[in-house]
Amino acid sequence: MDVDIAVSIVSAGSALLGTLVGGAITFGLQSSERRANRTEKRAGLAAGLAAEIQVYLKMVEMRRYDELAKRLLTVARSGVDVPLTGFISANEREKENFPFYAANISDIGLLGPDICRDLTTFHSLIGAVRSTIIRAEDGFYSSLSPQSKADLIEEELSVWSQMSADGKMLAANLVAIATRP
Repeated sequence: MDVDIAVSIVSAGSALLGTLVGGAITFGLQSSERRANRTEKRAGLAAGLAAEIQVYLKMVEMRRYDELAKRLLTVARSGVDVPLTGFISANEREKENFPFYAANISDIGLLGPDICRDLTTFHSLIGAVRSTIIRAEDGFYSSLSPQSKADLIEEELSVWSQMSADGKMLAANLVAIATRP
């Protein structure tokens, strides 16, 4: 009888130990797989956001919007009334400039708090300039004096310059995340 109990205890102990070891191995493998999936998702997100920012900044550079604004600023400072139009088309007004960002906004937390802050700042600055441009196209600032228009252009150029510098740094940081082993 004592031998049967001992055999039963050893059998139960072996089964329990096997279950615990198997569970630990399974947990370890699943954790490793989740970590790898998260790393891959994070790298893909960073690469997509970096590309979108780089393309946007390149497009604006190629269109020479800053040069146009600086010319308008010079003319307005000389006292000539300038139209504050020509920076955005009707088609662009309705278009989402950052579709990848918009589609993945719920996942930007994967990139960490600093990148989230920088992304939010970057997109907020673009939103502010874009809002001013749309209002200008709608004639909201038409009644301003040339000096007031010059002040407005100068303020927007300052915001644009900061956003552009921030965007270049942000894109570089995102590329670093995307290519990190």
